[in-house]
Amino acid sequence: MSQNPDAFDPKSSWDSDEDELIDAFYRPAMATCVKYQRLAGYFSSTTFAVVINETVGFVERGGKMELVTSHTLSKQDVEQIKKAVEKPEEILAKNILAELKANNNPDIAKCISIMGYMLANDQLEIKIAIPDPVVNHPQSIYHQKTGIMYFPDDKIVTFSGSVNETGAGWGGNIEDFKCFKSWHPDKTHTELIEADIRKFEKFWHNNATKTQVHDLPEAVKEHLIKARPKSTQEFKKTISELTTSALFKKPKLDPWTCQKDGLDAFVKADYNGILKMATGTGKTSTTYFIFKQFFHDKKSTANRVLIIVPTGRDRVGGQWEAFLRNMKEQNDRVYLYTSDTSVQDKNDAKDSWATPPANGNLFVIITSGSIVNFPFNGIKPDLLVGDEVHGYGTENAMSTIKNSFDGTPYRLGLSATPERFYDPDGTKRITDFFGNIVYTLCLKDAQKQPKLPGLENVLSEYLYRLDFVPLTEDEEKSVESWTRKIVAETSSEEDPETSEGKITLSEEAKKACMKRSEVCKKAKNKLEKFKELLQEIDHETKNCLIYCQDTFQADDVVKVFQQLGIVDYTVYHYRIAARDVALDLFKQQNARYLISVASLNEGLDIPQCTTLILLSSSANPREFIQRRGRVLRNILNKSLVKIFDISALPSIFNEGYAGLVKSRLVQIWEFINASMSAEQKLKISDYRQQYNIDEQDLQDIVDGWCHGN
Repeated sequence: MSQNPDAFDPKSSWDSDEDELIDAFYRPAMATCVKYQRLAGYFSSTTFAVVINETVGFVERGGKMELVTSHTLSKQDVEQIKKAVEKPEEILAKNILAELKANNNPDIAKCISIMGYMLANDQLEIKIAIPDPVVNHPQSIYHQKTGIMYFPDDKIVTFSGSVNETGAGWGGNIEDFKCFKSWHPDKTHTELIEADIRKFEKFWHNNATKTQVHDLPEAVKEHLIKARPKSTQEFKKTISELTTSALFKKPKLDPWTCQKDGLDAFVKADYNGILKMATGTGKTSTTYFIFKQFFHDKKSTANRVLIIVPTGRDRVGGQWEAFLRNMKEQNDRVYLYTSDTSVQDKNDAKDSWATPPANGNLFVIITSGSIVNFPFNGIKPDLLVGDEVHGYGTENAMSTIKNSFDGTPYRLGLSATPERFYDPDGTKRITDFFGNIVYTLCLKDAQKQPKLPGLENVLSEYLYRLDFVPLTEDEEKSVESWTRKIVAETSSEEDPETSEGKITLSEEAKKACMKRSEVCKKAKNKLEKFKELLQEIDHETKNCLIYCQDTFQADDVVKVFQQLGIVDYTVYHYRIAARDVALDLFKQQNARYLISVASLNEGLDIPQCTTLILLSSSANPREFIQRRGRVLRNILNKSLVKIFDISALPSIFNEGYAGLVKSRLVQIWEFINASMSAEQKLKISDYRQQYNIDEQDLQDIVDGWCHGN
C-alpha cells in the first residue's frame, strides 16, 4: 500500500455531533478525488452546492462520479411493475421528469444544470435502485449509504454510515459514518475497502438478489442535458451564482407575532418564568430569540446555556441538537449529553463546561436522567431551560434539578401544559423553581392568529368526528369489577376520577382506575369501527397519524391494514428497532399511515400531517393535547385537518362510573371546543343527562386548562 496522501488523511470515525463533515471530510476529499462511486438511499443535486468550489476542480481535472440511488414509487407504481403492466424505466422516467419540471427554485435549477453538464461530458453516471416488488414489502426502499473515493497514486478511501448524498445529509442532519483508507497499516482497512468495492460493483452491474438496478432513463438524461450550461464559461457563471445563493446562507428566522410576545414577556420578567404555548406554536424558535436577546442584554459570549429535555437523540433532544447546530454562530459549541453519548463527546462537553468558548457560547442539551452524571463541578449555567417542564414536577425530578442548579440566576420553563394533571403539589414545585407562567398562548388563540401579517395562522383549524362503540359483555363486566375494587379501596364516597386530586388513593385503587380505563381504551369493537373508517377515508388520506393504547393494539391495527390490502403504512414504538427509519418513511411520504403509541406524544414535527385517528385517548389533558398538536402545526396551503376519535364507554348506567364517564367527556368537549364541529356535542348528550353533567361545568374545566385556573 502507498503512503499517506498529502492533502487528505481522514480519521476512522465521523460524527456530525462534533465533526464538521463538509469542512473536515467532504470538501478536502473532493478537492483531490478523481473518481467517486456512491450508493445512497437519497440523492439531491444540492450535494454539489455544499462543495461547489471542489466540484469545479473535480470537473476540470476530468473526475467522474458513479451513483446508485433510490427513487420513491407510489403503491400504484409498485403494483404496475409487479404486474408487468409498465416497464420500470417508463415509470421512473415519468416520475422523475414530473419532479424536475415541478421545481420552481432557481438555486435548485442551477444545481440540476450542473448535473446536466457532467452527464453531457460523461463525468456523471446515475443508476436507480428499486427493491424487487416480488420479494420485498411493497413500500421497501433502497437505503444503502456507502462511498468509494479514488485518488491519485491508487489511493482509496471508503466510508459507510448514515449520510445520504444530499446537501442536508452532509451539512444539516446529525449523521455518522466509519471511514477506511488504503494506506492504513491495519489490514482490516484493506479488507473492508475491498468489501465496499464488491458491494458497489454488485449494485452497479445489477447483480443484487433483492434489488433491481436500472440505468437513468434516456428521457431524463436528455432533459438534464438540455438544461445544462452550454459552455465552460456558462458553467463557471452558474457556479459563481450558486456561491452567493440562499443555499450557502445560514437560515434566517423572523419571530412570529406570538413568539415576539413570548420573548417580550420573558424579558419583562427578568428572564425568569414559564412560557405556556400550545403545541406547534414554535417554543424552540421562541427560545432561540430569547437566547439572542439574553446574549445582547447580559453578556455576548462565554455563556453556558443548559437545556433539560425529557428524551434523547431520537426525539426531543435530537431536535434541539439539530436546531442549534443549524442556527449556531461559528464559535458556538453544541453538545447533546445522554446515556448514549460517546465517552469522547462526554469529555468534550465536560471540558467546554469548565471553559466555554471565549468568542462564542456553549449549549449543552441534557436529558433529565443524565443530570446526576454530568460533572458540573459547582459551575451553574448562565441560563437554564427546562423543555416540556411539566415532566419535572415529581419530588425526585425536582430534587435533582434543585440540587444541581439552585442559584442559577435565569430560568426558563417551556410547555403547552405546565400545570400537572391533578397534581397541585407537582405544579407548585415547577413554579417555585422556574417561576410563574409569564405568557400564555392557547390553541384557539393560535388558530386565529397569523404567524405574521399576511401569513397563514399559527395553528390549523380542524374538523372533529366522534364515534362511540359499545363494550362487549365481557368488557362491561370487567369495568364493573374494577369499579367495585375502586370503591372498596377508597374511603371517600366521591369518585377519584372526578376529585381533581383531592383524594389520596392507595396503590391498589390507582391500579384499578388505570385498569378500568384501559378496558375502554382497548375495546374490541374499536377495531371494527376503525376498519369501517379506513374504508371510508383511505382514498383521500395522504398523511395520517394513528394513536393506539399499546403495542398490542398497534399489532391489531396492522392486521386491519393487511385485511384491507393497504400497504403504505409504518409502525413507530419502542419495540421497533429501526424507529428512525419508520419515521423517515412517513415524513418523506413513502408511507401514508404512521401507527404509534404514547412514544410520539412529544418531540415529533410533521406539519404535513392532516389526519389523526385516536383509537385510544388519555383523560390526561397533557397527553391528549400533545397528541392533537402533532397534526395542528400549520404550513402554507395546508388542507383542513381531520381528527377521528373512536371511543368506548359503558352502556349500562352505574353511579360508580361517573368519574370514568366525566373524565372522558371533558376530553371530548375540549376537542369539540377548539374544532369546527360543534354538532358533535349531540353525541355526548345522553351520557351528560344520565350522569347529570352540565355543559357549563365541562366548559369551565376546559377554560381552566388554558388559563391555569
